[in-house]
Amino acid sequence: MTTSLEDVAKALVDSPKLVLATHENPDGDAIGSLSALHRMLVADGHDALMLLGEGDDPGEEYFFLVDWDQVVREAPPASEGHTIVLLDCGNAERSAAKDLDLTDRLVINLDHHHDNTRFGTHNFVMPEASCTAEIVWMLADLMNLEIDKRTAESLYVGLITDTGRFMYGTASSKAHLMAADLIGKGVDVPEIFQRIYEGIAIERIEFLARALGKIEQLCEGSLALVWLSRDDYDEVRAPDGWSEGIIDYLRSIEGTRVAAVIREPKDTPLRKRISLRSSDDGVDVSAIARSGGGGGHVRAAGFSSELDREQLIELISDGIAEQIGSPSPRI
Repeated sequence: MTTSLEDVAKALVDSPKLVLATHENPDGDAIGSLSALHRMLVADGHDALMLLGEGDDPGEEYFFLVDWDQVVREAPPASEGHTIVLLDCGNAERSAAKDLDLTDRLVINLDHHHDNTRFGTHNFVMPEASCTAEIVWMLADLMNLEIDKRTAESLYVGLITDTGRFMYGTASSKAHLMAADLIGKGVDVPEIFQRIYEGIAIERIEFLARALGKIEQLCEGSLALVWLSRDDYDEVRAPDGWSEGIIDYLRSIEGTRVAAVIREPKDTPLRKRISLRSSDDGVDVSAIARSGGGGGHVRAAGFSSELDREQLIELISDGIAEQIGSPSPRI
């Protein structure tokens, strides 16, 4: 069922124990929302833990947001009565709770993806929100939860990463009001931008150069794609998180309608992770992602798959063709 934010607040207050989780391969909004809500609930006296599955740590630039002593790798059994709170998850199958039987648990689903499957006991899905962090910010106000400086930093990271540093159409006037509020609570904007976007190791720049050297232009230039094999990571000892941000370079290429980064994770190299971005609203990449079992936003989406190279490129290019009539790719 769909529920109000007031109902979500009541469910949180009435839950003696909570486990908070987010989607696999968490980005800035996912880890920012997760760490912020967890910290506020703990400060308010709640028994709450964060669940991050093995191999699902965020990129190292986000490590400073997380209270790592509060992270568990497996959810407590249903018999212990924990309420599960999933943040920024379009569907439960793409979360750290994917292996849990949720039928016997109270599940709170907080998200801003338009294609959310409403899998929770309580579902508050707000597609017009700039990010899930915005929903957490609203919830904090409703519940009178304290937003200290560290919590404000988590929410701000969620905001700037999901709005593309306020460059995307999702950067509404409310998003800017949220930014102003968080800055008033102590966020040092230059410091946050330096932590997230600067101070990059030379090895990561070398990995970026390696990735950009593998760009393929398919569908008569409508699709810009990079395939990152396990060897690409292993030969330069790059962690999986170093692939973040590469897709923005692809999206900026002249003539590109869809950018795709396909990578082979260290933990499950055969199950590739695919990130998709569109350069305009003419292609809904969430529709392409859903055809592969994932989801997301109109202009940013993703999925995981065990399809081989040819099958994956065909799935993506067919999805583009259905929307803009692009021809088959050159493989």
